[in-house]
Amino acid sequence: MADDPPKLKSPLYRAFMKGLAIALPAFITIAVFAWIWGLLKDNVVTMIIKALDGPTPFAPRELSAGEMEELKRQYKSAIFDRSQGKPVRFAMDLFEEPGIAHDPARRSEELDRILKLIDANGLVLRRQPAPHEEPELWQGLTPLGRKRSINQFVLDEWGIRRPFDPETGRITGYSWLEYVAASIIGLVFVVILGFLARNFFGRRLFDVFEWVAGKAPVIKNVYPHAKQLVDFFFAEKKPIEFDKVVAVEWPRERLWSIGFVTGSGLRTLQEHKGKRYVTVYFPSSPAPMTGYTHFVPVDEVLPLEMTVEEAMKLVISGGVLAPLTEMVRPQSGVQMALARKVDEQVRERHEKLAEQTALLNKADIEAARDGRDPPPG
Repeated sequence: MADDPPKLKSPLYRAFMKGLAIALPAFITIAVFAWIWGLLKDNVVTMIIKALDGPTPFAPRELSAGEMEELKRQYKSAIFDRSQGKPVRFAMDLFEEPGIAHDPARRSEELDRILKLIDANGLVLRRQPAPHEEPELWQGLTPLGRKRSINQFVLDEWGIRRPFDPETGRITGYSWLEYVAASIIGLVFVVILGFLARNFFGRRLFDVFEWVAGKAPVIKNVYPHAKQLVDFFFAEKKPIEFDKVVAVEWPRERLWSIGFVTGSGLRTLQEHKGKRYVTVYFPSSPAPMTGYTHFVPVDEVLPLEMTVEEAMKLVISGGVLAPLTEMVRPQSGVQMALARKVDEQVRERHEKLAEQTALLNKADIEAARDGRDPPPG
């Protein structure tokens, strides 16, 4: 009996699934690149910024005219608030207050005189403002009185502020310009390393470095494996070269696995068995850099008409992204019902043959026990 045809999904459900199929690859791509950037930012780019931020050869930042004018404005506003009996958050001890009365009864009377005095004679700083006492527009720049690194000098000159804590005014991170500059410096450094490694002296220098890394305690247990993994993806001459995709009946009969031919086997094995073998690497899903290597007879290898890139997509996606040339059209409901019926008939025939074989074996055993000739098959 044929199966009932599948129920059609609602238009809303189909639209949602279609939109998900379109948007999800983009989201996954963005998430992967964001993860890679976060990894590089925390472990490489930040280290470059700290290296540039260490030496402080530049003189401390001086109080600019704009910052002084803003402090003066805030000071006058604070004097007015104090005369009104309002709370004052401004650091009043930043400036000298000559001739200013502190008697609450006289503050209102002398307010105009005090403000005129300030405008006429200006203000004299007693001390440099602390980071949290600076005007908000200048918070995030290098604190006054502190020598500056090349990063801080450039940021101060361009007026680019670092992230800061509004409560204390202290810098808590790095600016976008520093991340961009450090990334460019890192890329230039990698390119220079590549050029150096292409000449004679550079190769010898890197050979010495790898020899030392391979002999140093603890490092020798990590560096060779990390280098092997990186060479697998980025080296011009890969340690594992393959251009042929095959299928092999492994790990058991009627179960096929996809693999890559990476070599022509071992000479000792071929001489011992008297047949030709090939080396096949079976990648794991979804991480193809791990897998199994087997030596398989040539006559048990089935070549596949697909490229290595297509096979990698197939492995990483768990079989979802199959090449168009290898995709099998899904069966209809009638075809699936017919195939299921044929499978049931084949299974019943195999069961009957197994029962008949078991009966014949039992008759053979009983005949051998009684000394009689076994019954004809």
